[in-house]
Amino acid sequence: MKGKRLLLLLALVLVTALLLGSIPASARQSDDRGKSLAVARKALEQELLSAAGTGFVGIAHSEADGEIIIFVEDEQAKRRAPRFFEGDTVRTETTGSIEALSAQVAEPVTDLSEDREDTAGSGRSEE
Repeated sequence: MKGKRLLLLLALVLVTALLLGSIPASARQSDDRGKSLAVARKALEQELLSAAGTGFVGIAHSEADGEIIIFVEDEQAKRRAPRFFEGDTVRTETTGSIEALSAQVAEPVTDLSEDREDTAGSGRSEE
C-alpha cells in the first residue's frame, strides 16, 4: 500500500514537471506567432494601400485572437476583403465613412495693453 502511494506521488511529480516544462516553449511560440501576425498585417496593409479610396478604412491585428482586422466603409468593400492572408484569419468590421474633422487653431495674443505689460513679468496683478 505504501509503495503504491509513493509510485502515485512520483507519477504526479513527473507529470507536473513535464507540464511546467512545456510552458516556456509554448510562450515562445506565441511570441513568434505575434511577430508573424504583425508582419502579415503590414504586408496586407501594403496591398490594401493600392486600393485606397475603395472603401478600406484601416487595418489592425489582435494577438489575443490571432487575426488581422480590416476596417471597411460598407458591405461592398467587405465582400472584396480577403478572409485569410498568409495563413492568418482576417476579420472585417464595417465602420462606415470616416472623415477627419477640421480644427481651428487659436492665434497667440501678441499685443498686450500697457496695464497687462506691467504685470506680465511679475506674475501678479496690482490693484
